[in-house]
Amino acid sequence: MQTPKSVHIHCEDNGDDKTMNTMIDDLKKAGVYNELKAKQLRSWADIRNSAAHGQFDQFKRMDVEQMLKGIKDFLGEVAT
Repeated sequence: MQTPKSVHIHCEDNGDDKTMNTMIDDLKKAGVYNELKAKQLRSWADIRNSAAHGQFDQFKRMDVEQMLKGIKDFLGEVAT
């Protein structure tokens, strides 16, 4: 995976923060990762959003454990 030296993420035109899925799409378009990785990131974002909104029936403990490991691995890939 080739990582650009810097990627700038700007707020939406109206000044609001971008959603996680919008940022994932922008970084994919910038070539930080491919569509397969973007799908994986979106699934982790879905787990995070479900947890943040108290929808604990939408995921299992194993999903969270795999998400945390995946995020650590992903950060290790893009930070090098």
